[in-house]
Order: sequence, then C-alpha cells, then structure tokens
Amino acid sequence: MKYLILIAIIALSSCALPTRVAVDPQGEFATIKVEPSNSEMKLLSKRDPASIERVTKNPGAYNPAVLYALSDALFRSGRKDDAAYWYYLGQLRARSDANKALDFSARQAVGVLNQKYGSQINRYTFKDTARLRLTVSKVILSDQSIPRDYDARWIALHGMDAFDSDKVDFAPRIQWKTINDTTRRQYEKDFNSAMRYLQK
Repeated sequence: MKYLILIAIIALSSCALPTRVAVDPQGEFATIKVEPSNSEMKLLSKRDPASIERVTKNPGAYNPAVLYALSDALFRSGRKDDAAYWYYLGQLRARSDANKALDFSARQAVGVLNQKYGSQINRYTFKDTARLRLTVSKVILSDQSIPRDYDARWIALHGMDAFDSDKVDFAPRIQWKTINDTTRRQYEKDFNSAMRYLQK
C-alpha cells in the first residue's frame, strides 16, 4: 500500500511546529507517482554509492526532495561542493513545484526541506561567496537543461488537501513551463539581492 507523509503545520502559541502524519492517499492523490523517488530517498539516507550514482547520472527522473537527500549524502561523504550544487538545484525545483500547487499549505514542504538539509550547506557555502555565485549560476543553467521527468505533483502530497480531499488542486500542465521560468528568474533575483546585502 502506498502511503504519503503529510507534513502538517500545527500552531502552538506563536510558533509553528511540523509533524509527520501517514495517510493513505485517496482519489487523484493516489495517482501521483512517487517512485522511484521514495526508494532512492531511503538509500541516500544510508549514503548508498549505487543510489548516489543513479541520481547524479539521471537527476531529472527524481523529484526535488531526492536532490536534497543527495546533497546530504554527498556532504556527509566529504564532497561538499557537489553537495551544494545539488542542494540549490533541489531548492530551486522544489520552489517551482510549490508555485504550481494551488493548495498553499503544500508549499510549506519547501521550508521543511530547507530546514532539514540546508543548515550545513549554507554554513559551508557562505564562507566563499565567489564560489557560491558560480554554483548558483551553474544551478540556473542546469535547471533549464535537465528534464523534469518526475511527477511535479509530489508536493501536493504534503498539503492539507491530501488529508481531507480526493482532488489535487494544481496548476494545469500547460502552465508548468511558464511557472518554471518565472520561478527561476525570481530565484536568481533573490539570490543576487542576498549577495548585495551581504556585501554591504
């Protein structure tokens, strides 16, 4: 049986804490393809060399959460520059998919992934902003050239609709390329703004 992990946000006083709730997807949610991404996530958590090779050779076959997990596996293996590249590519693609989700609660999955995988990467990359600029430039180009052969609706499984609805509220496929392009431009703009702020 296929399960999804719903990352629900529960407000407690002034803070919001993520919790994981396993539910059985219904209706359209049951048609969202999460394999082979889920299997590779488990292997990457163990730094499986074969999994690292598969994902790096064919990254377009896996949803962005796998790229985050790949970055962690590489970082813990000492390949920190490679890890940074895959982390930021995963982040950019996750944002693109979040922008397609019309259930806005699903978009918080990006923040959860950033929180889980980002601290060590950011501490490392911000020590050398010149190298970071080169990495992000490479990420922007890669995002345009690497195909997206995974199911972009993966992120919908992390929203509240997945818990109480059988219909995936998602932007029509015909809009996806435009959303990808717009998100990429905004990502680059936000990054450049952050770099300018750091230089002051």
